[in-house]
Amino acid sequence: MNGPPGTGKSQTITNMIAALMHEGRTVLFVSEKAAALDVVRNRLREVGLGDFALSLHSGDTAKKAVATELARVLTTEARVTGAAEHELERARRLREELSCYAGAMNQVREPLGRTLHDVLGHVVLLEQDDTPRLPLSAAHRESVGALSAGRILTQVIQAEGPIHEELLVQRAREAWGARAGSRIRENIRQVVRGLRRTGAVSADGDFLDTADRQDLKARHPADGTTARQAAHIAPAERRLALRELAAECPGMSRDELLRQACDFFGWRRLGQDIRAALESDVAELYAQGVFMGAEGRITVTR
Repeated sequence: MNGPPGTGKSQTITNMIAALMHEGRTVLFVSEKAAALDVVRNRLREVGLGDFALSLHSGDTAKKAVATELARVLTTEARVTGAAEHELERARRLREELSCYAGAMNQVREPLGRTLHDVLGHVVLLEQDDTPRLPLSAAHRESVGALSAGRILTQVIQAEGPIHEELLVQRAREAWGARAGSRIRENIRQVVRGLRRTGAVSADGDFLDTADRQDLKARHPADGTTARQAAHIAPAERRLALRELAAECPGMSRDELLRQACDFFGWRRLGQDIRAALESDVAELYAQGVFMGAEGRITVTR
């Protein structure tokens, strides 16, 4: 397996080894560099598969050390622990998103009769051949910019809605490589107002969402991403997470439920602002009749 650094080679190899182990296969992993072996071994350890891996690449490895390690792992009881329901749901959601992305990239688009992958490839070839660009008038440039901005913002809202306006500005800044100054903020607000007039986007306070969304999901931060602030998560999404966590483990205390929610959303500690927001959500769930029971044993009614 060849590729530049940071392209996921080690993680891909780790996934392959884990999948083959699940099938009862024996795997010999060989690499030119010892560092690559160490990375894969450490990643197997991180997911609880370290006892199934035996290192044989060290020049200092003696026969006795190998025999001792074999004896240890053969006498170690393998414990299988099921993943939490929200982790399984997150894995399923990520798999669906990746599959949808691959499908969208390879879907033939009419009237071009080409896939997005083909179109991007042709655009790159045109840029490499120094193809001259067609000049656009100021009015046309503004129209193209608005259409492009509307498409990007709609895609972000579809993927992350309900999304706080501040996060939408941040996503747009990342997409355009621009600073989130007053000008870009006002441009985004103007495009959003246009989307709302067309009925494509709805607003609930500072949160924006697609008008036809019916499958609200509580979203756990993906690996390598920054956790959202409590104020940037729609109350409906926070309450959904609390309800799912309480249903997953009935009888939790109020404090334990708040800590579980803190972990779910990726917050390192239960600060005062986070606690206040979650306490308000729990109180609302009690008022709606979703939660019942004493403070020490919360149960979900529906």
